[in-house]
Amino acid sequence: MPAARFHDGHSGATHTARIAIDGALLRVAGQDNVLLAAWPLAAVKAAPEIDPDGVVTLTARDLPGVLLIDGAEDLDMLRRAGLRLPRHRSWTARHWSFLVLAMAALLGLGALGLDALPRWLAAIIPASWESELGAPAEAIMTASSKRCTGKDGRAALDRLAARLREAGHIETPITVTVLDDKLVNAFTLPGGRVLVMRGLIDTAADGAELAGVIAHEFGHVAHHDSTTLLLRSLGISLLLHTVGLGDTASAAAQTAGDLLNLAYGRAAESAADDTAIALLTAAGLRADGLSRFFDHMEARAGKDQATAAGEAGQGSGIKPPRLTWLSTHPPSLERRDRTARAMEGALPFTGREWQAIKTMCPRK
Repeated sequence: MPAARFHDGHSGATHTARIAIDGALLRVAGQDNVLLAAWPLAAVKAAPEIDPDGVVTLTARDLPGVLLIDGAEDLDMLRRAGLRLPRHRSWTARHWSFLVLAMAALLGLGALGLDALPRWLAAIIPASWESELGAPAEAIMTASSKRCTGKDGRAALDRLAARLREAGHIETPITVTVLDDKLVNAFTLPGGRVLVMRGLIDTAADGAELAGVIAHEFGHVAHHDSTTLLLRSLGISLLLHTVGLGDTASAAAQTAGDLLNLAYGRAAESAADDTAIALLTAAGLRADGLSRFFDHMEARAGKDQATAAGEAGQGSGIKPPRLTWLSTHPPSLERRDRTARAMEGALPFTGREWQAIKTMCPRK
């Protein structure tokens, strides 16, 4: 039976745990059966939505700690004990009817509604539906790039994610997945899916820079920006089709791929910047990394351009790495100045955790 994970709420540590029902208590035990928590069942509460990886998040009223469970036997045991837990929901005719009606409303409003209506729809779509909207795009990414599964690195990123979600009171379950891809990039997909490329981790000067970028992506999750982009793109495609300038079938087929190429607007980027700083500050972490990462990427972009020019003159045909986070999240002097912060607060990772994150992807 898969083990659960328990964040104790005191040390920031993540424990591999086993759970058991003992009368009116939910007991959480760690290694060597050391008792980590004993929660009254009446105080246990589950997050309203299951996350994309099938993990259910549990907390207990007025008690510290967060319990993450994805084992079917554990979940069945808790349901038999009377706990109300979320379940995966598949798309039904009612779901599709909702989306069709929403798109019809979008078309009805026409071009004037293509900006405001998708954001409104993104905010009211249930989290389980939003997650399923992001699944095809994640499948495209993971089909070409393997997931990096280093246990200690993932645990460190899980702790950061839990800390940022708690600090920002973000209800959407969020998963941070590292992909073995040299591109310097990170994506946010509908349903709280944050994909971080190995190239971005390799490029970050330290853990604070990586945490700044991840916190920025959490800002996009909190504002449902990727779902807004998806609805807006699909709405425009359908609008063109109604006047004979598009193909509905190909528009639907390209929707998942569009998510990986669309860029956020200036307002969305600024809002995500502000949320990133707020999340890191509320969590007691250093918030200087995002601004430094902008500077770091600008400097590297200039160096790569110079390298490319030199290689072109020599006829080598070698192209520098694409710095796609720079192109999809373009920095500006105003953005760097607004996000600049002093080196105050705790480091997001210990030295050992940062090393574990940097080595999550096996090197050939």
